[in-house]
Amino acid sequence: MRLDALSATRWAAAGRALANAGVTERAVRTCFGVVATAHVPRAIAAGRTFGEPPPPAAVGPWLAAGGEVSVDAAHRALGVALDDLSTAGLAIRDGDRVRLAVRLVPGGAAITLCDRADYAGDDPVGHPDDSSHHLLGALPDRRPARWLDLGTGAAWAPLAARWRADVCIAADLSPRAIAMGRIGAALAGRDDLDLRVADLAAGIEGPFDLVTCNAPIPGPTDTILSRLWAAMPALVAPDGEAIVHSVLGHQPPPGAVVIARYTPPDVQAFGVTAWRPAGSDRRVAEIVLTEAAPHVTRDSVAG
Repeated sequence: MRLDALSATRWAAAGRALANAGVTERAVRTCFGVVATAHVPRAIAAGRTFGEPPPPAAVGPWLAAGGEVSVDAAHRALGVALDDLSTAGLAIRDGDRVRLAVRLVPGGAAITLCDRADYAGDDPVGHPDDSSHHLLGALPDRRPARWLDLGTGAAWAPLAARWRADVCIAADLSPRAIAMGRIGAALAGRDDLDLRVADLAAGIEGPFDLVTCNAPIPGPTDTILSRLWAAMPALVAPDGEAIVHSVLGHQPPPGAVVIARYTPPDVQAFGVTAWRPAGSDRRVAEIVLTEAAPHVTRDSVAG
C-alpha cells in the first residue's frame, strides 16, 4: 500500500465511498450481528458470512472484514473509488474477484486498518479488540488541547474518538502500524494527526492534557508498564490525566488514581487506570460487564 499513490483529496473521497458502501460502525455491527466492531472476527469464526453474491448492503462490510466479492459488485458499491483503492494497493483484483489487502475497522467517523487473518508477514497489526473499546470508552468527555496516545497501533483511539484534540501525537514502535495509521487518517481526511514511530514517548516532550495507552497484552508488559508509569510525571500536565488499559498490578506514581477493574477476582486482573497528578485519593471500581454494556465507560474512571 502506498500513501503517496493518491492525493489527500482522492484518499478522502475513497474514505467517503467506503462509508457510503457500509463501512461504518453501525452498518458493520448490523451486518455481523455484533455490539462492537471488535467482535467481527469472532462472528466470522462462528460462521457469520455472506453468500455469493452478498446482499448489496453487505458488500462493503464483507470486503472490510477480509472477504472477497466480484469486481462488478465492488464497482457498484464503491464506484470510481475502487480504481483509486486499486492504484494505492488497498484493493487487489484477481480475475473477476476483488479483496482488500488489509481489514478495515470502522470506529467513530473514521476507519482503522489492520492485517487480514491470512497475513503471514512480519510485524502484524492486530484487529482492534475489546481492550481498544475499553480505552476509548474511558476517554474524557471534554476535548483535550494536547493528547499523546502511546502504543497507538494503527491509531484506533485517535481516529475513533468522539472529538479531535487540538494537537494529537500518536506513537508506536511498529513502522507498519504507523503506516496503516497514516492511511486511516488519509481516508478520514484527517491532517491533524502527528503519527510517529517511537519507543513509548522517546523523543516526545510534554506536557499533555491527556496521555493514553492500551498496553500490549500478551508481551513484556512488566517492563513496558514500569517504563510507562515512570514516564508519566514528565508527560502529563499538572491538571491533566493519563488513561491506561493494561494488566493490573503496577503502581502508578503518586497522585489521584481510579482503577476500573472488569475481570472477576479469581482471574488475572485487567482494567483501565486513570491517573491524575493533582490529588491523592485512590480507589478501585469493580465493573460488571454485560452483553448490553460490554465495555468500560467514562463514568467508571471519572474522578
